[in-house]
Amino acid sequence: MGPQCSGARQALGTGADDGPVAPERREPEGRASVHLRRRPAAKCEVIVDDTDRRLLNRIQSDFPLVPRPFGRLGEELGLPEDEVIRRVAALCEDGLIRRIGPVLDPARVGRLGALAAMTVPAGRVESVATTVSQIERVTHNYERAPIHGTCPYNLWFTLTAEAPDALAATLGAVEKATRLPVVVLPVLRKFKIGVRFSFPEEGGDG
Repeated sequence: MGPQCSGARQALGTGADDGPVAPERREPEGRASVHLRRRPAAKCEVIVDDTDRRLLNRIQSDFPLVPRPFGRLGEELGLPEDEVIRRVAALCEDGLIRRIGPVLDPARVGRLGALAAMTVPAGRVESVATTVSQIERVTHNYERAPIHGTCPYNLWFTLTAEAPDALAATLGAVEKATRLPVVVLPVLRKFKIGVRFSFPEEGGDG
């Protein structure tokens, strides 16, 4: 029997039929952001109530940059600070909140950025992705289906470095660790895509 969740709160469907992990949200540089995702299908579904939904809707926009951000959120939502902290911690543990933190523009803090791609044998994608994620200066990586005859790459990752030689060293470290060639695509023009998840608020805890 698979894992089960108990509780009276309403469930967000996160089973095997719900599709891949949702894309993370990107905020404009210099602002705090909250990245949300669906929980992996191998784990039990995420249980949320209407208060959780209100909280999730609120923290995706202009997370308070103040000494006590959860207290500020509590004031806005009519909740005690400790309850906001408890709920956010539970949502993080459940895997619904991926991270809370800043999104920086590498160029504005004196760093270089690049997108890189690899063609990874199907049986090695998970292990190679894990290896790449552990290498310093790699910010994140993701799998994409290759396009036959046009784009053979199926594992992509982004990285930042303080200088061109450091960027080259990181790419070399990836190739050495994975024993696979890497194609690097330096940043020439930036496009920012904002993704916001909407959680319907049903007017009361159910």
